[in-house]
Amino acid sequence: MKKLFQILLFFIFFALSCKCFANPYLRAELSGAPIIEQNNILANLNIAYIQNDISKLYIKSQEAYLLNNENQNVKIPINKLYLISDGNEFQINNTGWQNFYTSNEAEGNLFQKNINLRLENIGELPAGRYSCLLKFLNRNIFGDFECDFLFAFTVDEKQLIVPTSGEPLIALSSEDVFKKGNTIKNQTDTTLNLNSNTSWSLWLLTSNFSADEYFVFIKNANGKILNYQKEAIKLMPNQKYLLAKGSATLEGIEPLNNVPTSITLEYSHKNANADSYPKEGIKQMHLTYLMEREQI
Repeated sequence: MKKLFQILLFFIFFALSCKCFANPYLRAELSGAPIIEQNNILANLNIAYIQNDISKLYIKSQEAYLLNNENQNVKIPINKLYLISDGNEFQINNTGWQNFYTSNEAEGNLFQKNINLRLENIGELPAGRYSCLLKFLNRNIFGDFECDFLFAFTVDEKQLIVPTSGEPLIALSSEDVFKKGNTIKNQTDTTLNLNSNTSWSLWLLTSNFSADEYFVFIKNANGKILNYQKEAIKLMPNQKYLLAKGSATLEGIEPLNNVPTSITLEYSHKNANADSYPKEGIKQMHLTYLMEREQI
């Protein structure tokens, strides 16, 4: 009688699955959005399955890598992905099924199993959507029941500029103001440390800048810089000047994969060859730096 009930239950759920296009014996769904951390990605999953006698749950990957949909050259080996169930950690592979849970609870009922997927030991990731197809298996007395689960997350684009000093200061002495054609440089060069998970462009904005004979010159450029302005730029108010372009400041997908990237700026004032003289004193320039995504 017990076996007859199980068979009847199987056909009832099978009929329902055909009607609603769902597998009643196994379903995997995300519980909230994946959490993206510095070196890890964490996702909570809910596994719903029908228990019959003893049910065994398995997982495997259909792909060897999690691919970046924007750049197929950026890929994370599947062996960096782990399933955590009841405190036990299972390294996921694409070579065969791996049993992560066995249940022998009451038969014929719908059960819920909460698990975690975690990408471990990765560095900062280039921007884009990452995905791979996983398969789950519920093996019980009625056979094997599979379902697909697309594990996917999106890394937003990020650009960061960290200056090593404040706004440039140029000190004009009483002697400097009378030296026509003389160039007075800022007291301390400004170094901009750059961080970006996409290709980028760096701009200088002079919206809060007063007109005068001020110039900027890039003295040095290091890291993931493709090209930069090699001549001094005369600055005018309310302008946007392109300083440099570069690629993502990341190499590989391992921890500590950020390549130090920076440019050093030298600001200067040049006395005009005219009958007017600048005022002596400290000249502070109010400037804004902007880093944008660049399609290269």
